[in-house]
Amino acid sequence: MTYLTHRQQLCVHRFLLDLHAAGTVERLRTCVPTGLGRLIDSDRASFNELTPGSVVPSPVPSWWARFGDVYQHHLWDHPVWRSPRLHHVVGFDDPEHRTAWQGTALYQHYFIPLNIHHQISSVVYRGATIIGLALNRSTQSFSTFDRQLLRLLSPHIGRAWENALALAAARAAPGPSERARGVHQAVALTVTRPARQLVNLAADGAHLLQQFF
Repeated sequence: MTYLTHRQQLCVHRFLLDLHAAGTVERLRTCVPTGLGRLIDSDRASFNELTPGSVVPSPVPSWWARFGDVYQHHLWDHPVWRSPRLHHVVGFDDPEHRTAWQGTALYQHYFIPLNIHHQISSVVYRGATIIGLALNRSTQSFSTFDRQLLRLLSPHIGRAWENALALAAARAAPGPSERARGVHQAVALTVTRPARQLVNLAADGAHLLQQFF
């Protein structure tokens, strides 16, 4: 059970409000790592998108140009990408992963040169793109509380990503009348203040007002 102080509750509520208000995948790429970094102390928080061809971290770290190819070449060494479980928090210090993990090429040639010795991560969405979260530290391991908090937030982040994808698809799809006409059309009207008299109204707007009001 994870117990939050009053201040921590306020911070979590603010993160969730920002998360679900983001609305687009572009904004999520920014607000998720920023918000996680405020809630869980770390040297770096990242929002990672894995497609069959590549991994794209947000924000892109300064070392990515030099070490990005190493990560992508050995990414399946990472236990979080191999795990089939959603919202399961994986840590470098987990007993079931520690020994095998420290012998991998990814750990030896990517994480050690970058002085990243502690990490907790989670996959929050699986689809055409797999979305993973990661928080890194160089010297101090993550606490049980840190892990539990990431586990609690993970489903919300996955849902926000799904909602953003659905919203983007809905915005891209034409409505029934638009499909029939083959065009997108907007209708505008102008009213006086207080709203008692129409000043300007397009013909289609008059038709819609008659139809629905």
